[in-house]
Amino acid sequence: LLLGGNDAILGQLAAWLNEVRDLTIVRFSERLCLDATTTLEIRPGNGGDMQALLASLDAAGRLPDIVIHLDGLSRPDGGGLSRATVDASLRRTFLCLLHLAQGLGRDPQPRRLMVLTAGGLPVTGAETISPIASLGLGAVQVIPAEFAHLTCQYLDLDFTGQLTGPHGDAIFAELAPASPEPVVAYRNGHRWTPGLAPLPLAERRDQALPVKAGGTYLITGGLGGLGLLMAEWLAACAPVNLA
Repeated sequence: LLLGGNDAILGQLAAWLNEVRDLTIVRFSERLCLDATTTLEIRPGNGGDMQALLASLDAAGRLPDIVIHLDGLSRPDGGGLSRATVDASLRRTFLCLLHLAQGLGRDPQPRRLMVLTAGGLPVTGAETISPIASLGLGAVQVIPAEFAHLTCQYLDLDFTGQLTGPHGDAIFAELAPASPEPVVAYRNGHRWTPGLAPLPLAERRDQALPVKAGGTYLITGGLGGLGLLMAEWLAACAPVNLA
């Protein structure tokens, strides 16, 4: 299932997937239309529309094994942000993915969700970053924790308008593994994934941290493990008020 994106992007990817027997295209629109033979329409961010879409596909035996969300390739911000642009993008990206996961989560069948974006991740330091393109990143990272049978991937491309060639190859390469990397970026034909590296601590200073006797310290999340440790440390440093 191809979800969102403009006509040019949808057309390019649909042409690449023309050998797929059950390809469904869903556009974002101002109306709900589920009776078309080729392209369906839903209102972005509308949970009722998403549930109706999934119910219609389920009744026809066409619930998708793979959903590719394309709206992050459109770059509606154009390098700038406005309240209207952010609100519209929240509906088209985050809320859309949320409602999609809630609907697919009711079925225990393993399924896969790929979120395509352009300029959502800083990799080389030279690219123009789109905060709007990053809206799907949090959803991709959280959905599998809520629904273990849903596999999600955030794929960020240095997209310039054409999905043919290297970009199309990258999409198909990432669709191949059964257990994909959750976050991947492609820059100039090179594949990047996030990783963790040790960070050396600065040289310890003997100067004690300033804890004011009689002061009042507010600890948010104070009932968690770190919050309790911080409270114990503050209480041991000086007579303080803890909240």
